[in-house]
Amino acid sequence: MKLTNIKLISTDLDGTILEILNEINKMSRKILNYKSTQEFYETFG
Repeated sequence: MKLTNIKLISTDLDGTILEILNEINKMSRKILNYKSTQEFYETFG
């Protein structure tokens, strides 16, 4: 019983960590896209 409970908790944590990493990834991509777009307009605009 105890082992399965611990396993469930750890997989929940793994899932949460993965979701957080995913969100960070999305946000950093958006920031990078924004920066490159800004630079593009400064260079060619």
